[in-house]
Amino acid sequence: MTRAVSDATAIRFDGVSLRFGNVVALDGVNLAVRSGSISALCGPNGAGKSSAIRIVCGLLRPDAGGGEVLGEALAARPSRRRARIGYMAQHTVLYDELSVIENLGFRAAVMGLARHGERAREALHEHRLDGVAKQRVGTLSGGWRQRVAFCVAQLARPRLLLLDEPTAGLDAAARAALWAELRALAVAGVTLLVSTHDPAEAALCDALFVLERGRVVFAGAPGQRWSAPELDALRTAAAVGMRAA
Repeated sequence: MTRAVSDATAIRFDGVSLRFGNVVALDGVNLAVRSGSISALCGPNGAGKSSAIRIVCGLLRPDAGGGEVLGEALAARPSRRRARIGYMAQHTVLYDELSVIENLGFRAAVMGLARHGERAREALHEHRLDGVAKQRVGTLSGGWRQRVAFCVAQLARPRLLLLDEPTAGLDAAARAALWAELRALAVAGVTLLVSTHDPAEAALCDALFVLERGRVVFAGAPGQRWSAPELDALRTAAAVGMRAA
């Protein structure tokens, strides 16, 4: 996947460290994510991927180090940047007893969006959820729930979208549909940081950051991480999943 991206930096970490008691979640992490790019944050469970994403969106504050997100310092009041960030957690909170449109409307209202009911209906249409608008979320399949969660993350039309394991548990068709939407967003200028375990998905990104035990052990283009034959094999594996859709 080749795409022209801006040289501006949407996310920068300078020696960011984070501890939970005696557990080191991040250990002097340096990284830079270009604006308008799709970047993959890879690594095993416990590597620090989720901690890094939560620092970016202001849910956690680093113990040491600095950096910027969308031109604002990490130390700045996080509420100032949250309005420009969309965050899809591994387990996005959706209310099973409410319908899809009710979930969207409620979240839009909580976020303080103007015309929250109208914005919910717009998002419903933009993400092709009209057919399940009145269905209770608790009756949806895993794939449909992920689509609703993805829609929630974009209610405010953010400039930066953080996705923590967004394809976990999805079948090939649902994964293909999600990645098609990610590409469209990047083309429109949105910056995306995707946490994933799947090398085939990481191979589709512009940049790759590999974390192990809280440290960045690789930062660069996917082609610098894998040889050309390996990269072709990974992209083919991803393409097969997309064709299954």
